[in-house]
Amino acid sequence: YDSGQSPPYFENALTVTPQGNSNGSNSTFGTTLTIRQDNTGVSANGNEYFSLEHDPIQQKNLLVYRRSNSAGHLGGRGRVLTVSGTTVTAGAESSEFNSNSIAAISLVYNTASQNFAVGYEDQTTSDGKAVTATISGTSVSFSSELTLDSTAYGNSQGAYDPDTDNVFFFYKRANND
Repeated sequence: YDSGQSPPYFENALTVTPQGNSNGSNSTFGTTLTIRQDNTGVSANGNEYFSLEHDPIQQKNLLVYRRSNSAGHLGGRGRVLTVSGTTVTAGAESSEFNSNSIAAISLVYNTASQNFAVGYEDQTTSDGKAVTATISGTSVSFSSELTLDSTAYGNSQGAYDPDTDNVFFFYKRANND
């Protein structure tokens, strides 16, 4: 945090700036919205602990990230972002979908079921886990957790296959399997 700047700059703050008009080499940008002003858990060691995905049906965006909780863990939370022109607004922060520290967040939109799949590492157990997320208005709710792998999960990336209506999470195991 640097209070000497105007507006104040938060190191590792989670912010979003919508692009307005793009005309050749000229682009305009809207007002930046700061989602979080603390710097706990947004990034570390070059890893970003958030993921953003678009819902083309509702024209909303889901941002999933980790945030420090009362137990000192960096639990998973989410927010719905709505863009109108060059203005972005954020819905209320969700309750935690995992209260342990999480990492390796991957977010995928499933067009058939019209929801999101969130894959991540539970850093307390080293398990790979997943939840589904559903947007309703400007709120997001999460399902119960499913364990994907109980062998040190990390560096995940998700993908949706519309031909089979499946979501896949690709990840690296600690023993490089």
